[in-house]
Amino acid sequence: MKKILKGEQLMEIAKFLVEKGYDQGICIEIEVDDEATLKKINDDYYYRYAGGEGEAPNEDIDDVQINISGIKFRYFVKQD
Repeated sequence: MKKILKGEQLMEIAKFLVEKGYDQGICIEIEVDDEATLKKINDDYYYRYAGGEGEAPNEDIDDVQINISGIKFRYFVKQD
């Protein structure tokens, strides 16, 4: 099973890049295997970090974008 970067790991990466002065215009793209995984990531970030309540907005999402201290992270489904 492929390991997926979690929020705490993204924060560590963002902190490192900001400390080194690389906090402008960087986007890190992370491939996931399927839409179910993408939906799970979307739900996790919605509830854990965005303070979401109720049901996470996830109808027909193409990607999940997260901005941490100016560093952008983008999860998307791998294309064959």
